[in-house]
Amino acid sequence: MLLGIVGGCAVAMALGKMNFDKVAKAGWFDLVTPFAFGMPTFDIVMILTMVLVMIVVMIESTGMFLALSDITGKKIGQRELAAGLRTDGLGTLIGGIFNTFPYTQLLAERRPVGVTGVKSRWSAWPAARS
Repeated sequence: MLLGIVGGCAVAMALGKMNFDKVAKAGWFDLVTPFAFGMPTFDIVMILTMVLVMIVVMIESTGMFLALSDITGKKIGQRELAAGLRTDGLGTLIGGIFNTFPYTQLLAERRPVGVTGVKSRWSAWPAARS
């Protein structure tokens, strides 16, 4: 996947479709402005589209929670599952406010647990602090 991204960028640069002018002019630090693209608008089509997207995200997150439950041997109940889904929803809300993508749980996150055998959530703490 990384090679595809690098290769695609190289082709785009060669065709003149990609440059780094804005990156070169950007400052090292900047403040994130909430709602930089404007205040939310309420359009029924957009709302229904996002409802469908979030249903898919909830299904994927549920699968990831259950897979991690099996890998770690810690059984989760409806309460823990609901808390995880609420956290995903909060991450999506915060992402929208600060002009970025939703932050959700992915099935790919279970692979490092299965490969390394590290089952503690505290192992991610140093990365979160950096």
